[in-house]
Amino acid sequence: MFLKLPFALLVGAFTVMMLKAHGQDQSDFISIDCGQLQTKEYTEPTTGITYGPETVDIVDTGVSKPIVVSDPRQQFQFVRMFPEGTRNCYKINIKRRQKYLIRASFLYGNYDGDKDLPEFSLHLGGDLWESVVISNASSEVVKELIHIPMRYYIHICLVNIDKGIPFISTIELRPLHKDTYQTESGTSLALHSRINMAANKARYRYPEDVNDRIWSSWMSETWKKINTSFNINTDKYQLPSLVLRTAATPKDDSIKRLSLMWQHSVNATYHFYWHFAEIIKFNSGLSRYLTININGKPSYRAIPQYLSSRTSTGSIAVGGGPFNFQIYSPPTSSYGPILNAYEIYTEKKLGSETDQQDVEALTNLKSTYGIIKNWQGDPCYPKEYIWAGVNCSYSDNDSARIISLNLSSSGLTEEIAASIFNLTMIQTLDLSNNKLSGQIPEYLSQLPKLNILNLEKNDLTGSVPAWLIAKENDGFSLSLCGNPSLSGQLPCGKQKKKKKNQFVIPVVVLIIIVSWVSFAAALVWKSKRFRAYWRLGKDSCTESENGQSSRGHDVFLSFRGDDIREGFARYLHDALDKNGIKTFFDDQNLQKGDEIGPTLVNAIEASEVSIILFSKNYVTSSWCLGELVHIIDCKNKNKDRRVVPVFYKVNPSDIRNQSGSFSLQTWIDRENVKVPVWKEALVEVANLSGYHYTRGYESETIEKIVENISGVLKQMKENSLRRFDTICPEGGEDEIVIYTTSSARDKNFQKCQTIIQSLSQFVLKVQQRDVTIRKFRKELKKLMKKDMPPPRVFVHGRYVGGYDEVSRLITNEPWFCETLDKIQKRDEVRLHGRDLVQQEDASSVSVSETDPGGRGGSPV
Repeated sequence: MFLKLPFALLVGAFTVMMLKAHGQDQSDFISIDCGQLQTKEYTEPTTGITYGPETVDIVDTGVSKPIVVSDPRQQFQFVRMFPEGTRNCYKINIKRRQKYLIRASFLYGNYDGDKDLPEFSLHLGGDLWESVVISNASSEVVKELIHIPMRYYIHICLVNIDKGIPFISTIELRPLHKDTYQTESGTSLALHSRINMAANKARYRYPEDVNDRIWSSWMSETWKKINTSFNINTDKYQLPSLVLRTAATPKDDSIKRLSLMWQHSVNATYHFYWHFAEIIKFNSGLSRYLTININGKPSYRAIPQYLSSRTSTGSIAVGGGPFNFQIYSPPTSSYGPILNAYEIYTEKKLGSETDQQDVEALTNLKSTYGIIKNWQGDPCYPKEYIWAGVNCSYSDNDSARIISLNLSSSGLTEEIAASIFNLTMIQTLDLSNNKLSGQIPEYLSQLPKLNILNLEKNDLTGSVPAWLIAKENDGFSLSLCGNPSLSGQLPCGKQKKKKKNQFVIPVVVLIIIVSWVSFAAALVWKSKRFRAYWRLGKDSCTESENGQSSRGHDVFLSFRGDDIREGFARYLHDALDKNGIKTFFDDQNLQKGDEIGPTLVNAIEASEVSIILFSKNYVTSSWCLGELVHIIDCKNKNKDRRVVPVFYKVNPSDIRNQSGSFSLQTWIDRENVKVPVWKEALVEVANLSGYHYTRGYESETIEKIVENISGVLKQMKENSLRRFDTICPEGGEDEIVIYTTSSARDKNFQKCQTIIQSLSQFVLKVQQRDVTIRKFRKELKKLMKKDMPPPRVFVHGRYVGGYDEVSRLITNEPWFCETLDKIQKRDEVRLHGRDLVQQEDASSVSVSETDPGGRGGSPV
């Protein structure tokens, strides 16, 4: 008896064996399966290419959709479509100044059932790359570009031009040799055609081509194929031997030319790469001598070498109309011309970018404040898609610069972010009508171009800085009204001449005010509610709308960067990472300013375990102390969270008593109002069991920590549903229930369908409760204690979340998919057991397939 395996599986296995045999390396390949719901990498069986899923740091917009038409290639089973926003972008980290082949592929596959095929624009950074026109639902459109990025990332953007919803299937980047595909101007090259001559419709890519170029075949009726079975030695362009083994030559030996012609409608500069390899062995001293003509003008010469490839290159700028090149051999030659393969590219002038420092400043602002504006791609380019609230200045020779930033009414909280200091060309800054707190920072005085500053209607404190007063007297436009805790005469936006003594406060009055404030603060600090408020300036351990913190990492590492970032902390992070434990590590020194920002707050809340590395200078950082407070606060709110202290060359008693290097006297002298909360957190964490390192091999301590954390996480993941709130729909104790809508007019209809489809991959049945039915609408409102839009998902009596939460869990959290798989296996056992009972006792009552358990709703 023989085991029958699918042919594709056999081909895939053979491909993988061949890859290992030839040692071909994908380590620098970037292959992204867009829209894929799986959270792990996979190897595509026909090519052996490893594709990875999208992550939120690559793209955070769009919706995953499965295609409808049949296609055997795994990377084309889903697309990511972008129904919202004009421009949506992928940000992909790469090696700066590395030459890449960048490929974007689009297989429509009738994913949306729309009869009108879409058309949209594809951008690289701030420049148009190509227009994407879908003409056949079953065929992919491929766009390729050879480009050298000047930064450590690229933006690939899809732009809606009102001709259908943009979508994408795959993004692939392949490093190329720096001496290949060169242009005098250093411009980028967009693929026009890449042809393998006389290859009988064969199509090659990786692993045959180590650079994963896709070779299509073409053959004129007036040509014939010649070939060899010998391998061809390749040049720096590294063409596949399979491509070079075949060549085209005229059928009629008396004809001494090969001609190719095409039409083009726009002015363009074409770049040609003709690949030759002699595959016929001539008598000694004989060779083919070839001349290459472009539009009738002799331009280049080539002499093919036996079983060795040579590449000839050329370029020409042309206007619209017919275009051709011809390859001649001399009339007296006994041998006609040959051509093994060719590539044609059009020149693209790309590289419109905003100044790097300005981009990083805005990116940090977006991260710090959680700005929800559609800030994607380059801030200033293209000019028609400039970021909301941003104005730029442009120069022919330099990068664009940010000169104006309007974040009024953007929900900003905490202090004014220090990253604004990096906007060195900014002239106008509007941060009005937010909830910004703290003092007006001194660094604003060092912005040389700033002449308009609007800070109205915030919660700023302290007094108006002297430098601001001086600037306003010199014509600087300043608006500070609506800050009740800000002392001094507050200008409201109109430039006025101020009297010299307008901001002078009598010393006696000032002393009285300071004394009163200090006394009031001492009283207020006795209030537990006020202390809790100061833990983060708000109710800490912020939760999402489903009542649960978003999960992104297994472990959060808190440490004093100046002490141990490049030592113990990094070694511990690497050890955790090697054991498959996702660990948040502040590798970019996010600890700037006095308050921890949303990035670290979210990282703490997204982690199951927090490891606090106490070192000598830990308490000299208010940021570290803020992390500590938030970690302890989250632990006290959720008993499933674990906190593990590590005492690195410090004494726990010093932490418990705030003595030695852990004294808070410096902060007390500065009258920092958070000192009492810091003390509470230090005492609490010092009483937890942890790990001590004083001397010896650090690796031994790290090994023990990793072993412990692995066991803790394993135990937690076995009880993974415990992390969700216990909110159980009637009859939902052992079921998966989704509150959905059957109304196609409902704006949430598509989201509901997406979640239902996603869940159906993992579980046998899902109860759908349609909120267009009054009973279920009231039931959902009662469960959530307020009106909330569908979809809403409950798993075995636990509330998992809405569309955003469930999508993220399925896409980014393997443990959640594993939980669903376990549920499916239990359901399979339960159903199988029921079938056995029914076979043994035909009189037994069967469970309704339209109403599992008789509890209402319909299964998927």
